[in-house]
Amino acid sequence: MSTGLFFEFCSVNSYRNVFLYLAQVCKRTEDGHQNPFVGEIGVKLLRFLFSSGSFDVAYDLLKYYPELASTTSPDDNMTPLQWLAMFYPSRKAYNFYQRFVYSHVPAETYSLDDAIKKIDTERNYSIDDAVKKILGTQNQGTYWANIFTKSFVYSVIERIYLKIWKVAQLLAPHIKQLQKDKVNHNLAFTILKFMCEETHKSNSVNDEQLYDASLGAVMFDKPEVLELITRISPQLIWTRGSSGYSLAQFSILNRSVNAYNVLINKVPLDIVFVDDNGNNFLHLAGKRSLLSSTHGTGAALQMQRELQWFQEVSDFVRPMERTGKNFEQETPIMVFKKEHENLRRDGEEWMKKRANLYTITAALIITIVLAAAFNVPGGYKAVYETRSSFNIFAVSDVMSLITSTTSLLLFRSLLTARYADEDFLYNLPNRLMLGLVMLFMSTTTMLIAFSATFYTMFWLESSWILIVIGAITCLSIALFVALQLPFLVELISSTYGRGMFRKRSELRTAS
Repeated sequence: MSTGLFFEFCSVNSYRNVFLYLAQVCKRTEDGHQNPFVGEIGVKLLRFLFSSGSFDVAYDLLKYYPELASTTSPDDNMTPLQWLAMFYPSRKAYNFYQRFVYSHVPAETYSLDDAIKKIDTERNYSIDDAVKKILGTQNQGTYWANIFTKSFVYSVIERIYLKIWKVAQLLAPHIKQLQKDKVNHNLAFTILKFMCEETHKSNSVNDEQLYDASLGAVMFDKPEVLELITRISPQLIWTRGSSGYSLAQFSILNRSVNAYNVLINKVPLDIVFVDDNGNNFLHLAGKRSLLSSTHGTGAALQMQRELQWFQEVSDFVRPMERTGKNFEQETPIMVFKKEHENLRRDGEEWMKKRANLYTITAALIITIVLAAAFNVPGGYKAVYETRSSFNIFAVSDVMSLITSTTSLLLFRSLLTARYADEDFLYNLPNRLMLGLVMLFMSTTTMLIAFSATFYTMFWLESSWILIVIGAITCLSIALFVALQLPFLVELISSTYGRGMFRKRSELRTAS
């Protein structure tokens, strides 16, 4: 087994002590043998540790060999910092409960031995220094009594706190996963900070490696990485590397929402950023996204997302940039219309196909409930004997007729709409949303009317049939909700949700 494979075996099988011992021994080796932790082998090993999630071992390795942070791999000309910047384990989109647990669950495991060592360290503190620097003329015995009491109380509270979380992990296993995510994130951030500082020291003139890492972070939308790198090296905000774009420009072209939210607040207000073709921020927002995959369901929602990006950047830039022209004498809105013409057509076709399908469904419901309105279920005798159930039938049937007719008109209006670019932002999604809500109500009330009809006709002979009808009705409604509600929720969230962008306290104003 080769040396490199052996170290990979140690890291995979969690032989951390063996791994660290060998790393320390190899650091002191002076017999001329090749050190397996430097150069190309060290870079590959560090990448392997990152990809396997062994951030604790990777951090210890970097402390022994800090030069690995800025060592370039001959295979792809990338440093471990660039690799970590692209695949950094960002925090997930937790809900309120998960965020609460994540913020309070302990990220480290403390033992009783650690607490005892902490107390012993405080005991060995120089009494003379304590008197001179802290106590002055205070009684020394009182000081040490207070120190020991506070340390003991703190250790007891800490142990109780950890015990509570251990019990919670047994009762709710998902808490253990949240703790693991927090530990990995903290370790990854520590490694990232260490590597950025080491790289900044070795590249203090131009910070090319930091720029390349930032570019990868923008591409993979890693806001924590950008926040840290731009804090260490602020000049990267207006640096234009081999790509020809600044980080903020690239975040707009790449449609990286989180990266944009971090970078746009750091852009100097008195500088107009343009590329080699004279395109400002709004021109770049008018271009098609560099991403090949769609972010929304269908071309219509992707078009809506592109419009939201254009509107956001338009609110940020100064008025003179909204009408400014590039070297091809094109304004931002001209660029947007030209770049998104094919997407607009795809969105129109997608919207009309949806409207056609929903129109057929609404027409069928209208036919059924309209015919049922003129046929009394069970005859007139049943009407008088089961008046309450008949009233339910009548009200549900009328509601189904009205809502299905409304949805039919809304879907028909989508087939005759003009489909201009700006209509995809609110007008067309509003019609589709309202039509879906009406169709959902008409389907539900139609099933209720159907159930009331059967109950009116058969309740005298078999009263238990009400249970069967109710169960089947609930199953049908649940199936319809499961099929259509996710799309409706996505449509509402995309149009009226919190939005992709953070609210800024100050926007760029006209100079």
